[in-house]
Amino acid sequence: MTTVLDVNYNVRQVDLPLWEQLYPAAAVSATNSTACSADNGFMHANFGRYIYYLISGSAFYRYDTWTDTMVQLASPPVALLTWTTMRFAGAMRPEDTILGIGGSPANQIQIPAYHGQCAKGYDILVVDGTGKGQRRVITNVADPVPVEQGMATTIANALGGITITDNTKAWTFNMWVGYQVRIMFGAGVGQVRKILSNTATVLTLGDVTMLGHNTYANPQIFTPAIVATGTGVGSQYQIESSIVTVNDAFSPALDTTSIVRICSGSIFLHTSLATSFYCVQQYDILTDTWYVRTNATAMLAITGTDGSAERMTENASIWERGQGSGAGSTTTLVDNTKNWPINCWAGKYLRIWSGTGKGQMILIVSNTSNTLTWASGSPAAVAPDATSYYFIQGFDAGTCTTGGASTLQQTGKTWAVNRWANFCVKIVYGTGIGQLVPILSNTADTLTVYAPWLIAPDNTSQYVIEGDPDKNFLQVAANASMLIHNIYDDVPSLGRRCDGGLACNASVQFGKNKPVAIASGSHVGSAGTVTTAFPHGLKVGQVVVIKGFTDANWNGSWTILTVPSATTFTCTLGGTPAADTLTASQSGTVLVDATKNWTSNQWANYVVYFISTAPAAASGMATGLACEIASNTATALTLKVSSTPPVNGTTRYVICPRSIIGAMDSGIATGTQSGTTLQDTTKVGSFTGSVAAGGTVLTISAVGSGYLMPTHSVTHANLPAGTVVIAQLTGTPGGIGTYSISNPANPIISGGTIASGWAVNFYAGKRLRTTAGTGMAQELVISSNTSNTLTLAAISPTPVTLVTSYAILANSARGLGIQLNWAYGLSDPNTIGKYMHTSRGGAVVGFDRLDLTTDKWELLAITPMMETLTQASMFAYDGGDRFYFTKEVTMMLRYLDLVTNTVHGAGMMPYIAGATILGNRMEIFETIDGLKYMWINRHSNVDCYKCLLFY
Repeated sequence: MTTVLDVNYNVRQVDLPLWEQLYPAAAVSATNSTACSADNGFMHANFGRYIYYLISGSAFYRYDTWTDTMVQLASPPVALLTWTTMRFAGAMRPEDTILGIGGSPANQIQIPAYHGQCAKGYDILVVDGTGKGQRRVITNVADPVPVEQGMATTIANALGGITITDNTKAWTFNMWVGYQVRIMFGAGVGQVRKILSNTATVLTLGDVTMLGHNTYANPQIFTPAIVATGTGVGSQYQIESSIVTVNDAFSPALDTTSIVRICSGSIFLHTSLATSFYCVQQYDILTDTWYVRTNATAMLAITGTDGSAERMTENASIWERGQGSGAGSTTTLVDNTKNWPINCWAGKYLRIWSGTGKGQMILIVSNTSNTLTWASGSPAAVAPDATSYYFIQGFDAGTCTTGGASTLQQTGKTWAVNRWANFCVKIVYGTGIGQLVPILSNTADTLTVYAPWLIAPDNTSQYVIEGDPDKNFLQVAANASMLIHNIYDDVPSLGRRCDGGLACNASVQFGKNKPVAIASGSHVGSAGTVTTAFPHGLKVGQVVVIKGFTDANWNGSWTILTVPSATTFTCTLGGTPAADTLTASQSGTVLVDATKNWTSNQWANYVVYFISTAPAAASGMATGLACEIASNTATALTLKVSSTPPVNGTTRYVICPRSIIGAMDSGIATGTQSGTTLQDTTKVGSFTGSVAAGGTVLTISAVGSGYLMPTHSVTHANLPAGTVVIAQLTGTPGGIGTYSISNPANPIISGGTIASGWAVNFYAGKRLRTTAGTGMAQELVISSNTSNTLTLAAISPTPVTLVTSYAILANSARGLGIQLNWAYGLSDPNTIGKYMHTSRGGAVVGFDRLDLTTDKWELLAITPMMETLTQASMFAYDGGDRFYFTKEVTMMLRYLDLVTNTVHGAGMMPYIAGATILGNRMEIFETIDGLKYMWINRHSNVDCYKCLLFY
């Protein structure tokens, strides 16, 4: 069948932007309303179809752009306060463990699939276990197969503790883990939740004590509530799963070690929360279910009056997807559903990820309206056909030439140095398939990753570069610093995650699932019994890895034989242990993670961010702490200051560099501190260096003392007064290497002594952020500085030498009217995905952009530099070169050209402005035909409009 594509015939200057009035919203937009939509409309038809609109805390709707109607969805469980911000993450949702294999060939699996055919058409990705890295399309979902039925004799229906008790049962412990339970009759009928654990008579569907190893253990309650038999119309339930069929057989075939994720998307909602500054909730689109995620105190300096979150999704780095229409060739792929501009994909990579020819990565040299062509010198081994599913990668991709423990090289690449720093590299085929690792740095042809590969890539490994999907970035008004929510660890930090995990004296782990902390072990001969700190959710027959015992007979991979209780299991060990002692335990100065195998002292002077209390069920709030690391062994971090001890099985953590996003400089207090000063004596340093005559590159060959950082002054008889370091070019951060400086040497400096320190009063007016140790989470204005001392109006508590860490921030605090937007689709290949943009807010003129490769803010000069933006401004990124915004509650719309930094008009709202409120209710959605529309809600009203963006 040939699809007739829509074509935009509007002409600039001849046709003016036309606003169409849409069916009104279900309620008036509230102060804390917000909206979101997908990055693109081609990953799945529903992604381009729906806009998600949170009108108020009790009114969450999905606007259907096909039918101009709104349908109500489940409301978020945690109440909204001052500000809200939502973001759509198209590839995110809770993961499922394979419950069984449906048949042969290996294109069927058994998982909970909610209801009906709601999962049909979505991609399904194997994220761990057998078959890791494979991607398929769900072509059919059979009706759920019931395996048990019953009635609720007792229920608990509260956040953090959802259970159904059926006293008529005598189940084996955890036999139903991973299945779903559906209310089939009575109160709460039709609702579905996943089973986390079970006893002989109790199904656990929500358990906050399991959050240490299952970050989706706190789903929203049943609403309407379920009730026990005898207290009204009692709730009857059914335990079930479904057989899911995919387009192409898995190879290797999946088994019960395989963990999969249906890529149907999630929505992350961040909102202010009076007691803990902010709250994070995640909405699973497929199941219409919210989850309360963890937030931590002492991460934001001030609660703030406005906020904006942004993410770097996998889907944003995929610029086209499709399926072959018929027989291609070894140099072409034909897709008759497309109507592309000529050669728009030249220079991009085609990846065939399922069907005939899967596993091929090919550089496109040209395209017609429906045909992709690549070089005859590098033909595909297998010609694609009508079964071939493909992506066109938007950033970069290729095939590894050689790999190392922490590197991937492809000879022939010509990347700019560190062009892909802080992006991610994913191995999509060949050796190491399925690994997704953040990039630390790159040369012209080699990527270096933050942590060593689990399996080093080789010349069979195909890779793609994409954004870092594990992070949500949060910016809050009245704060200059930016917060990162590390999604997988469910822990916030100010710096970039280098590693993370769970504090566990000893651990047991099944596949990719997070480790479960062990409290103790006992044995009779080689028969071992493990007691976990919290319910483990493990099942008979699973092969698990145990670590953390002093006796080697305990440590290894073992098969679970029995599960006597929610917190115990038995297995046959490698031999008879001489003792059941654990290697280490948590303390006020030591955080232990038995799963690790770190290099000695590799984390010295890094910062560990962790939660020291279990998250509160009703809000996700946990006590947050950050401490510098003095030293580390293979499994333990020793902190520089005694803190509240980590809790075995509860404390999740991330390890980050001392520096944070937006920092001009950072360090730890040394020397003499007071209630108005922070001193860092390491900022005055002595170095041996050289500069060519007339040159502006300083080469440091030896370090006598201190650190040399950008913005530091450097002095030498042959350097003009006022010379400062502009940037470090190569070498060890702050030490041996090359630096650009502001003034040329005259005459030559050869092996001379270079002195450095802060330029006097260079930081006056900047903000100091305390990041770890005593007095963390303060943001204070610097009034003046000497070469090594910052003066403030007051700092309380007083900084503690070698304990209090800090950063000096380049930007001012944000105000009302802010919105972060990741510019993932810029037309310039040198800047694709490199920047996040935001308005300054607070009635201040201008926009700034964050360079994600350096984590430095660039304070943009725009033209004209006139309009200020504050409360009620709304924003939307078009996926290309434009950042649209409203001028507060006026009818005027503008856009910022992200290439020229020029502001242009973008039409006017067709109706009078409403009342001033917070909340971003402006989205740009893309039709399946590639047309882009702006959708907008009028402030404090039900009116909604759309406008075709053709100009």
